[in-house]
Amino acid sequence: MTIINTNLYLKELKRYRKFFLAWSISIGVLIVMELAFYHIFMDEDMAKMMATFFENPFMKNMMTVFGTNLDVLTNALGYYATRSAIYIMLLGTFFSIMLAGKILAREEHEKTAEFLLAKPVTRLEVVWSKLTAFLTYLFLLSVMILVSGSIGLEIFKGKANTA
Repeated sequence: MTIINTNLYLKELKRYRKFFLAWSISIGVLIVMELAFYHIFMDEDMAKMMATFFENPFMKNMMTVFGTNLDVLTNALGYYATRSAIYIMLLGTFFSIMLAGKILAREEHEKTAEFLLAKPVTRLEVVWSKLTAFLTYLFLLSVMILVSGSIGLEIFKGKANTA
């Protein structure tokens, strides 16, 4: 006996494919757009203007608490981690909550839970198949974030250095 029903798993993947693509493209575009501002940040000498801002003892202590300083913001990877991390975590959380809610609510709304329980599949197979589909999409979203962040860093880190 298998714990995962392959047909249910593949049906869940197919059912939420457009939802996943919309979210992953949106997050990827947001990451690349955020990294596009890095060369503006470096070209406009904003780092020099912010140096006086960071010299203030209150701000220096506050930025130390948050784990950042001017050296971190002038580095492309540090800029990406400081500026984009909160958006990535927030949008990834929204995606996972909405996907989990859709997976569970759809079965209750369309009465397919009762239909599946009349079939020769166990509740454990249904739950594990849906959970595996959910975790697959979370993994794929993480991979997409990694790829778009890497591509964005490669594209925009060189522009600030050449200008």
